[in-house]
Amino acid sequence: PGFNVLVRSPPDAMVGKTIIGTEMHRAFAQGDGATSVESFGGLGSVRRINALARIGKVGEVGGYVAVSTPESMVIALANQVLISGLLALLLAIGAMAAIMFIGGHTLVLKRVGALLAATRRIAAGDLTTRIPVSSDGSEFSVLENAFNDMAHSNELNFGKINQLNRVYAVLTEINGAILRIREAGALAAEACDISVKTGGYLTAAIIMYDKDATKSRLAG
Repeated sequence: PGFNVLVRSPPDAMVGKTIIGTEMHRAFAQGDGATSVESFGGLGSVRRINALARIGKVGEVGGYVAVSTPESMVIALANQVLISGLLALLLAIGAMAAIMFIGGHTLVLKRVGALLAATRRIAAGDLTTRIPVSSDGSEFSVLENAFNDMAHSNELNFGKINQLNRVYAVLTEINGAILRIREAGALAAEACDISVKTGGYLTAAIIMYDKDATKSRLAG
């Protein structure tokens, strides 16, 4: 009747029998003679992946070659390769995550440590302390900028307070000198000395104006 099985390896009961009516026959009959790979039941009950090819035709006699392997084996092998690839991918992602976590944790600790160290220096009296600001645009860079702004403001305010304290100290000592010294020239000289020594000014002078004189005169 045609389409008889010439040989099979390993040999089985299909040798010498026709494949007409099987899915393999349908695949050969519908094929265009080119090599193809298809999945169907094959010649037995086990579903297989089949590679089909026509091997030529002499007169009315032609032949086909079919090579197959159980579909379950192909799927199992594909699954094994897929699982191995997924495991490798997961391991790579895990390693990258660990590196990023450790690196990020170290960076955060380093920047927090810099802030704490700068705070301690300011508390110890070094009001010129500033910290480097990163350019990554993160929340930490905002915090670093805010810290430096605060330190600058504190330095300016402290300078103003020191200046006011010096002025207050000068005025207090001059008031004391007024109570002790009755002679005008000596009082003026003492006031100038207090302004330089206590106030920290480079020079100090008191100018006396005499309305009956044509010029002012230096009192101290």
